Amino acid sequence: MLLRWFLGCVVGLMSCMTWALEPLRVAYVEFPPFEYTNAQGQPAGSFLDITRKVLAEAGYAPEFIALPISRIYLYLQEGQVDLWPGVTGVPALEGYVLESRARPVRIHLKIWHLDSTPPVENLNDLKGKRLILITGFTYGGLAYKLTPENGYNVTTTTSHASALKMLKIGRGDYLLDYSDPVYEVLKQEPVDNLRSVPVRERTAAFLISRKNPLAEEILRRVDAAYERLIENGAIMPLEGH
Repeated sequence: MLLRWFLGCVVGLMSCMTWALEPLRVAYVEFPPFEYTNAQGQPAGSFLDITRKVLAEAGYAPEFIALPISRIYLYLQEGQVDLWPGVTGVPALEGYVLESRARPVRIHLKIWHLDSTPPVENLNDLKGKRLILITGFTYGGLAYKLTPENGYNVTTTTSHASALKMLKIGRGDYLLDYSDPVYEVLKQEPVDNLRSVPVRERTAAFLISRKNPLAEEILRRVDAAYERLIENGAIMPLEGH
């Protein structure tokens, strides 16, 4: 009888603990190896792994939603998602999100080209050249300057893989893209004689929609949870290539 009572208490306690985790709608974009949908159709990636641990520590249960990058911006603006583990300093999100102090990821933006194409030193050297960009990415606001009015000949595509393919077959002279997704594509589809020039370094954080009435509380809890997990060695910041 005592054992039955004890087991009942344990089950009840576990149920209460599970129930106590507050749901958060968490958006993510296809940006391997940090966040992506795996072969089983599940959210995966090193940044999402950190996100799961941080949110659990903070008392939240993430409900992951895969979205195109432009849709993530819109949904954060409208409050249709609560949080995005993504890059900081996005002009389209200014005034719409709170950014965590935590900076779990550091990534690198580069100009890519084949060695048969002359190297460039900066974005100004790309004027008049065929430049490939990925639809929806603002590259920290750079995309707003890379326009025909400013002398740039831009072609867009929908993914890192298709962008590299365009570069490989000569449908563009240069590609502006982040290093880690490019290296992930190259593991499956190598491109001979590929070269790159660094443009800028960016950081990623937990971006919380201001439309959520508890945005400030979420921010505090997420930052505190991240710091605790860093201190006890449960997670480590990620450094891109």
